[in-house]
Amino acid sequence: MKSINNLTSHKVFGLILLLFLATRITSNAGAYELAGYSWPTASTTFYVDIPGGDGLWNDAFESAMYQWSVNTRFEYYIVRDTYSNPCREDDERNGVGFAASDCGDAWGQNTLAVTHIWYVGDTITETDIVFNANQHWDVYSGPWSYSSNDFTRIAIHELGHALGLNHENSGIDSIMASYAGDIYLPQEDDIAGVAAIYETPDTYYRDWDGDGYGDTYSPYTTANRPSGYVINDWDCNDNDDTIHPGAAETRQDGIDQDCDGADVTNSK
Repeated sequence: MKSINNLTSHKVFGLILLLFLATRITSNAGAYELAGYSWPTASTTFYVDIPGGDGLWNDAFESAMYQWSVNTRFEYYIVRDTYSNPCREDDERNGVGFAASDCGDAWGQNTLAVTHIWYVGDTITETDIVFNANQHWDVYSGPWSYSSNDFTRIAIHELGHALGLNHENSGIDSIMASYAGDIYLPQEDDIAGVAAIYETPDTYYRDWDGDGYGDTYSPYTTANRPSGYVINDWDCNDNDDTIHPGAAETRQDGIDQDCDGADVTNSK
């Protein structure tokens, strides 16, 4: 065992299934709860090769990682086809898998999954996610089905713990509630929580026509990307989704489709 292990602290977060739907209440953003420790940079890597499911669980877990990466500045990276036992303590690899027990401890009543976090001071050194193999699992979106547990949204929740978010039980819409329910993607409050941990303000640009390229005259500086905004300002006509730097140029039509400053007029 490496000497640093003598200084390493261990925290466990669990997610439970309640047999009723929680009542939602209106609340202001900022209700997020932080764990109090974080990665030294806004990224980490998971080793993903979950047995069973014919690749379904691996794909769903990668999709869950993507939801945090695309909506926040935190980046989850993946090493595919390499299994790291999530019950192997403090091996400095982030692992994920199913287990019949919580790494030797009995599962709590209705517990679906747990995240084990190892940290030194306020710096995370490793996280491991364990799914309850005694539960029935599937992959779906939309309303929660009590006949099967949606693997993806539970993975999103656990990955929220892995980057430093705590449970949020004020009633605001949040993937980080300690109960499973109809919410299946990170919400505004969850994204704001990640911003509070890792993000610095950045400038985004309104993408009026939804083509993935922003309007240089519509900037907005904020800690997390607002809906309808992109990080680039490369569009030359943000009122037409057929005109942008990635568009194919139509020759001799008098229109600069690809925003290079000129229409193609020759036949080559």
